[in-house]
Amino acid sequence: MLNDINLPESILTVNRYEDQQLKKSLESKDSLGRDAFLTLFTTQLKNQSPLSPMENEAFVAQLAQFSSLESMKGMQQSIEDLAAEMKFDRFYSGANFLGRSVAVNSGVVQAGDGETAHAEISLATAADSVIFAVYDAQDKLVYREQTDSRMPGPVQFTWEGINDEGVPVEPGTYRIVASQEQNGVFQSRPVRTMDTISSIQWDDSAKNIVVQTRNGHTLSAADLDRIEI
Repeated sequence: MLNDINLPESILTVNRYEDQQLKKSLESKDSLGRDAFLTLFTTQLKNQSPLSPMENEAFVAQLAQFSSLESMKGMQQSIEDLAAEMKFDRFYSGANFLGRSVAVNSGVVQAGDGETAHAEISLATAADSVIFAVYDAQDKLVYREQTDSRMPGPVQFTWEGINDEGVPVEPGTYRIVASQEQNGVFQSRPVRTMDTISSIQWDDSAKNIVVQTRNGHTLSAADLDRIEI
């Protein structure tokens, strides 16, 4: 059997060729796995020359690399386990939201059949009056109410599910819009209504839950600023 130390580096023995191919295979990957590292390490030990063994410094350096790799593997597994546990905890906590009422900026409500709808707007400035209007699914005006002057702050609106003639409306989906009037100038205001949480899902990109409501809204955890029983 030929000894590698007696041949120029340009001439590949079987051992040198195998060692070279193994190194190329490992370098083509983003990271060196534990098994691949051990294979490379043991191959180097098996094929080193008895007359010129690996220096202690190189041997210790490679052992240190292996120790570091093992630590990183353990840390990665710990992080994955922690992430899975956090997902379960958040999903479990989110399940408690099912059936709860949550505030949304939409103005969409369910009314009729004696169901009362509640809405709220916020005024940044004083208003001579505030107008609330309710439209049905065909965008037809069914109810309108105008208040007196209001100071800046929240303004509540309660609709009993009746039209302008005082007749109960058909059960269904309705939309509430609002505007404030100051010196004859009207300005629309966002309407917040309460909606019912109907399902919980996991958003893998945000690593958190999202909720779906009865009226078709999807809200992230950051959007949930008011939840009621």
